[in-house]
Amino acid sequence: MVPNMEIVRQDENTDEVYYVKFSEETVAKIAEKFMRELRNKNTNVLHQNDLPADTYVMETWLVETEEDKAKTKYGFNVPIGTWMVKMRVTNPKVWKLIKEGRLKGLSIEGSFIDKTEIEDYERSKILKQIIEILSQD
Repeated sequence: MVPNMEIVRQDENTDEVYYVKFSEETVAKIAEKFMRELRNKNTNVLHQNDLPADTYVMETWLVETEEDKAKTKYGFNVPIGTWMVKMRVTNPKVWKLIKEGRLKGLSIEGSFIDKTEIEDYERSKILKQIIEILSQD
């Protein structure tokens, strides 16, 4: 999970497309919550339940320096604050898709924030900006 990267989502009820992004601080909290709740088997293929991922998290860490092993060992050029997850794939079908390059990654499952909460947050930010503008001399 890369901080401040826009992630496309689609509302299940309206099919409306929208974007979410998480700050570095929020990514760290999500990573901690994932581990605290022992969700290391809660993974799926692109948020789909029709093909079980059959994976488990072997290792998880936050990138803290430019010399992090995410870059030096695994070749990922990601910013500081990125949550890295190393998984073991036990499903032969999923592993084959990965080896063929048809599947580039897996998803973790978690309860984060829903669209309504995001919209409420955005409205509160806009309201704060309006109040600041009106408060200026």
